[in-house]
Amino acid sequence: MREELEIIEQRDYKIAKANEVIRKARNQLGLVQLKALAYILSKVKPTDKSGLFYNFDISDFCKVCEIDYNGKNYNDVKAALKSLRDKSFWIIDDNGNEVLCSWIEKPIINPRSRRIKVRLDEDIQKYVIALISDYTQYSLWEVVPMKSRYSFVLFELLKSYAFQKKPSYTFELDELKKQIGATKYNNFKDFRINVLELATREINQFTTINIQWEPIKKGRKVVQIVFYIRLKNEKDLFTAQESENQLEGQKNIYDYMDSDRNIIIT
Repeated sequence: MREELEIIEQRDYKIAKANEVIRKARNQLGLVQLKALAYILSKVKPTDKSGLFYNFDISDFCKVCEIDYNGKNYNDVKAALKSLRDKSFWIIDDNGNEVLCSWIEKPIINPRSRRIKVRLDEDIQKYVIALISDYTQYSLWEVVPMKSRYSFVLFELLKSYAFQKKPSYTFELDELKKQIGATKYNNFKDFRINVLELATREINQFTTINIQWEPIKKGRKVVQIVFYIRLKNEKDLFTAQESENQLEGQKNIYDYMDSDRNIIIT
């Protein structure tokens, strides 16, 4: 029971990213890589100094992120970290220079203990540490149950606009595909089924926002997508957390609380 509670508590950790990174980086990461990055960033504290190593156990990572733990996880996590290190992207710095960044720069794995320590890329640290304004924050539990990488990256993108409280946000279709790494879908029907509809279901079920969308056509061709984003109320959020836990038969943190909302550990 204590282990289950620790997993639930870790899923409540927050991930923070500067909106500049979310909106400008072209995301080509796979689902395991996205979850590995989210797990690492959930360990970042606002008061952290640059250059810190973050430590975690492969088994803990798999349990928290709902990845089946078995003998091949070691190689899978190694591959995910290598991809995070190798997949670079361009960021424009404060002087207008284009800087080539990676998410991490120094993964070190102990093959006996299967513990990992990793350091964030030097140039990316200012976009995730000690953020004061213009950033997006969400809880790890919002993305843990997602089965599609498109749900993950589209959620991050739309979440970065949610607090502006505008009635709608319009994206050029081709640019949206580039942003979320879905350029392989040339046919809009395929994009709608495999990206938009799937992502909408998962985002609305698991996260702190609800979304709707509609296509904008020029002639017979879809050229833009309009998204409508609404922050969930407290009742909706409780339902989202319930859905996340019921997905894999996990217990909810409220199962360990008494009537005064104190956590009970046995």
